Amino acid sequence: MAYTSPSRSSSSGTVPPSDSYLDSDVDGLTAHLKSMGIQGQEPEARHFGNVRSIAAKVYIYPTFKRPEFWTIHPWQIIPADELPPFEFPDEDLIQELAKLYINRINDLLPVLHAPSFLKSIREGLHFKDRHFGAVVLAVCAVGSRFSSDPRVFEEGSNSEQSVGWKWIRQIQPIKTSFLVPPCIYELQLYCIYVLFMNSTTTPEMCWPLISFGLRLAQDVGAHRKKPGNLKPTLESELWKRAFWMLYVIDIYVSAFLGRPRSIANEDFDVEFPIEDCDDEYWEHSDPDLAFKQPPGKPCSASYYTTFIKLMDILGYAARTIYSARRSEMGNAMGLSALEWNQKIVAELDSSLNRWVDNIPEHLTWDPKRENPGHFRQSAMLYVTYYWIQIQVHRTFIPPPGQVSVLSYPSLAICATAARACCHVVEIAEQRNAGLLALSTVVMALFNANIVLLVNVFARSLKTSTAINLGKELVDVYKSVHFLHLYEKRWEVAGRFSDILIEVLSVSRMHHQKATPPTSKRVRGAPDSLHDTSVDLFSPIEQRQTAGSNRVSAAIRAATQHEESETHSRFSLPTHSSELGSFQWPVTFDSQSWMPQDPLTSVSTETLSNPPSFDFTPQDSISSYTLGIGTYNSEGYIAPDPNSIFRFSGTQESNSLLSVSNVDDWSSYMTSVDEVIQSIWR
Repeated sequence: MAYTSPSRSSSSGTVPPSDSYLDSDVDGLTAHLKSMGIQGQEPEARHFGNVRSIAAKVYIYPTFKRPEFWTIHPWQIIPADELPPFEFPDEDLIQELAKLYINRINDLLPVLHAPSFLKSIREGLHFKDRHFGAVVLAVCAVGSRFSSDPRVFEEGSNSEQSVGWKWIRQIQPIKTSFLVPPCIYELQLYCIYVLFMNSTTTPEMCWPLISFGLRLAQDVGAHRKKPGNLKPTLESELWKRAFWMLYVIDIYVSAFLGRPRSIANEDFDVEFPIEDCDDEYWEHSDPDLAFKQPPGKPCSASYYTTFIKLMDILGYAARTIYSARRSEMGNAMGLSALEWNQKIVAELDSSLNRWVDNIPEHLTWDPKRENPGHFRQSAMLYVTYYWIQIQVHRTFIPPPGQVSVLSYPSLAICATAARACCHVVEIAEQRNAGLLALSTVVMALFNANIVLLVNVFARSLKTSTAINLGKELVDVYKSVHFLHLYEKRWEVAGRFSDILIEVLSVSRMHHQKATPPTSKRVRGAPDSLHDTSVDLFSPIEQRQTAGSNRVSAAIRAATQHEESETHSRFSLPTHSSELGSFQWPVTFDSQSWMPQDPLTSVSTETLSNPPSFDFTPQDSISSYTLGIGTYNSEGYIAPDPNSIFRFSGTQESNSLLSVSNVDDWSSYMTSVDEVIQSIWR
């Protein structure tokens, strides 16, 4: 019984068969009442279910209503706090930040319709509608992370961590009154508000906020399929986008925190967002031409449906592999725990294989894809795919010396998926795609690196041959570097970087506090990897294009080097069978990525079709030290890996790891778990 996503085709107008005669009676009564014009269909109307709420669904004519039982009395109304008027950015800055949000976030996690949203801002709707105004403030807060405009900083501060807070803190996300049904802007606000908070030092608030947003969506029936074969409208598509965004983030946050989801797949049947028409073609002066994609033009909107289907698979894994209690279905089928797990993993592998085989052609992985928007979407899909492969198989990784309880090479699958994930992120960074601005991608990269570290330690327990750390940990070196680039404005990247360094420490591949080779220590350069207060960005007035070009060239040179040819010579492994047996083409070692001599700069024109936006994490880094090397205007100066990662107590072959005590495995995994859990303490 392979798992498949629930059918939510928007073209279907049929009603599923009722489960009982009572359901039929209720449906008939409801249809009769609707035919009498008794129950409204506007999106803001309250939504009620079937049998258990039939009394709530029956709205009778006003002549039969006794006022004392239908009136909201004054004493029932909770006085609203006097809220100060919103303080918006200057109009030119609003437009700039809104476009940055649309170009950097909305193309990957779409909740807004860009043309109508920008039009509403131009018309001043944010001054008239407080709910829309809150959405605009949240958009400005998220967009400010990509801006070098001095107005995005907190007054009197030039801290990179302060950008956007002057707008996000004006918003009160929790409603104080529920007398009025929520509007579309309220749902959009939860989606965007969480995107900002999830990258800060207080991400734990996202879990209850997403739950709250989903309850509001259910309150107005945004989770249910509308009756009839209705044509799409701007409003109906926005409601669907808002619901699906909440759904996706709910899965992400639950997987991140290991907590229950707020909604199950059995609780909704709303159609997928439209997938055959891009935003610019939704509206047309001729209604017959609305929602019509030009023939022959690949549709970017198809990405989101593809992404949702992938998240459905992760949601299924959470309900089965990671459930708090064993499924009753397994007991009913007479399956043992082992047989049940084997069955579930087989279903998930089948679903993942089927998903990857059906990725639209313009979104399949191609590191040289010319369309930058499609490249970003493709990279997002594959990073998420490999992360989910890890989530499915990591819990079944056996200790060294023990046979896997399942007929899958779980560690090999996870290790290959982890390398593939790091590979995609690296190529995306070379092309300035900026995926690590999404905390979801940061989480995927972090999980991939944890797997790589576990893999190195596990292999060291199974072989008498010493392992070359410089070669095995090259992806970890890169990942820590990428996380450092983003941590100033996306604090969650700094948290994960700290955790990776701590795991290296408990792995007994600990950091020695030797100063990396650099001609001069610059202001803000850290003394060790544990010091993440790196001065990544020059003062505001020095953020010039030349600095950005210089450093972008250095970063590309550092990451491309000999690997650029390797990247173009092989295809990524995709199916589980490939992941379990794939031999990663290692034609380089740590020194090829981290040369001892400075790399020469590369012209910015060598970067094919970079996305155009105001600020990148690489902007104007004059010189800084990561503890695993130094960037300056000439390029990347690498340290000696032997001075950074040493096996505890070893005085020779410092770049090699050799462990013989299998008992270390349990203590190592326990230490890793404790370190990861500490991220929320």
